[in-house]
Amino acid sequence: MFAKLAGAITLLAFHSGCNNATTDTTQVAAPATPDATASGNAAVPEPSRIEPAGGTPSPTTKPSADSSGPLSAGEIFDRAASGVVRVEAMTDGGKAINFGSGFIVDAKGWVATNWHVISAASRAKLHLRGGKELEVAGILAHDEGHDLAIVAVKSPPDSLMPMSLATAEPKQGDAVWAIGHPKGFNFTITEGIVSGVRKSSELPAEFISLAGADPDATWIQTSAPIASGSSGGPLLDDHGNVLGINTWVAGGDGLGFAVHARHLHALLASANGELASLPGGLPVAEMENPFVEFDPRIQDMMGEFQQAAQQHQISMFQAQQAGDRASFDKLMKEAPASKYAERFYELAVANRNTKLGLQALWLCCQLIDPSGDAPHLKQATERLLEDHANDRGLHHGLPNICQSGHPELVGFLRQLVARSERPTTQGVASFFLANLLLAHDKQGDSNAEVTDVLNRCVREWGEQKLGAHSLKDVVEPLLFRVEHLSVGVQAVDITGTDGAGEPMKLSDFAGKAVMLDFFGDWCPHCVAMYPHERELVEKYADKPFALLGVNNDTPDTLRQITASKKVTWRCWADGRDGPIVPQWQISGFPTVYLIDHTGKIRHVISGRPDPETLDAEIEKLVQEAIAAKGQQ
Repeated sequence: MFAKLAGAITLLAFHSGCNNATTDTTQVAAPATPDATASGNAAVPEPSRIEPAGGTPSPTTKPSADSSGPLSAGEIFDRAASGVVRVEAMTDGGKAINFGSGFIVDAKGWVATNWHVISAASRAKLHLRGGKELEVAGILAHDEGHDLAIVAVKSPPDSLMPMSLATAEPKQGDAVWAIGHPKGFNFTITEGIVSGVRKSSELPAEFISLAGADPDATWIQTSAPIASGSSGGPLLDDHGNVLGINTWVAGGDGLGFAVHARHLHALLASANGELASLPGGLPVAEMENPFVEFDPRIQDMMGEFQQAAQQHQISMFQAQQAGDRASFDKLMKEAPASKYAERFYELAVANRNTKLGLQALWLCCQLIDPSGDAPHLKQATERLLEDHANDRGLHHGLPNICQSGHPELVGFLRQLVARSERPTTQGVASFFLANLLLAHDKQGDSNAEVTDVLNRCVREWGEQKLGAHSLKDVVEPLLFRVEHLSVGVQAVDITGTDGAGEPMKLSDFAGKAVMLDFFGDWCPHCVAMYPHERELVEKYADKPFALLGVNNDTPDTLRQITASKKVTWRCWADGRDGPIVPQWQISGFPTVYLIDHTGKIRHVISGRPDPETLDAEIEKLVQEAIAAKGQQ
């Protein structure tokens, strides 16, 4: 349920909350982007030395703009774009296998990017905004745990302009900008806010295992739209300084994450000028993961697909901009995903029970049309079950296969759990099966099956690994969500204090229909809900209804918005680091729970609700509460 942003044409669906912005549905992963649970790594060679070296690296040689006022988006782009590069990863023969973003951190020709952008490259080159191309000489330093790499270029020109790393900590609600090459649209700037700052250990269960090995790694969650090709690009503050490095998105949810710049600063400090070869050109030690080193035939075909997909996206964008609906609809039916899925499947059939066949099926499963159609997914998963269910390392490919969330995958995962004889594959498959069942069930009908699947996962395969974590550690938070935070179950009680410091419990409102709103005054989508929420409070003042908030602001801000009557309902003062938001596993704001008079969760809404739909559901719950009390 996680997508790295490099290489693949990964179009993500965003909802109308403070983590989201646009809509689309295609999801693809490139062979140069191993899934985040990969354990196989290329060996590191004896170092050579790049000159000039010596001394502590100086990542902030470009003058800081912190002394001036905030910059406009145009000013930020003008200031920063010359320091951003497009990173192209290639085979020994020069075939493009992956692409992403990066930015200059030292005038000596040092460039930062994500490790997964270059992790399978034998060669790489960088494209500057002015059109100049630079060959990568090698790797100065890398940190797989935080998905970071620093590369050096051959013969760096004197004109390189390094970017500054921010010294101030990002705060929730701060404006941010991302510059990169999403979906192949080179040197694109997008705007958003800091939606949250979280450690890996604080992420929801389905993502905690996929954010790297370091539980203390810090991630900046952002609403700035990022997509495939954005990986390694900078997330900037309003002075054009680098707050983080755009790294991954939560597939299908539009949640973007950038690794905190402090981790890059530490990596820069460790770089001493010693140069290692790019990993794709190295002999690979015996590895369990079959999705790290790819057959040349896979690399060639994926390179062709990358080019076709990029051109197709450009054509669709041009048709949309021109208002040419007929051409746009025609292009939607001609997406290259279906054509290349068929080619990968044919390659797999011609090479059954081989690593090449497994890799081809892995890619076939990820090629989903923009319409959501996956004509080859069923036959590809059937072939996986028949030929590869017991392959060592298959579990490494499951996150990428499952990231589309296609309903066809539910049956595949059920059968894989039953047919595989490898405990790790069974355990990882059961984890993703539970996630998919939850994703496709809006009424809680699958809760019993999900609970059984997760309990079995802990009982039989809890010590198996998903990334750096045991399945037990990953599954238990998800099990808590299913048993206490899902549609159809009794809501877990909330105990805390309101903005005035008075005790407040969710159970105090038993017998009433409850709208529980997780919100922050820093979130524009939350603020836009205030007028309608005030109307609801007034409309149901004498009815069995309570609008309750869990506020994510500082206590002072909560007191201010309450005193000014912007907020006219009682709220728990949870603050920026309070216990309620993590207990309820809230990943975006606003999030709304509708709870009936018996305390049962009836609806969970991520993002800003549609007012008419919300009103209808609340009215239904209020009438149920009235009927239960015998009121007229």
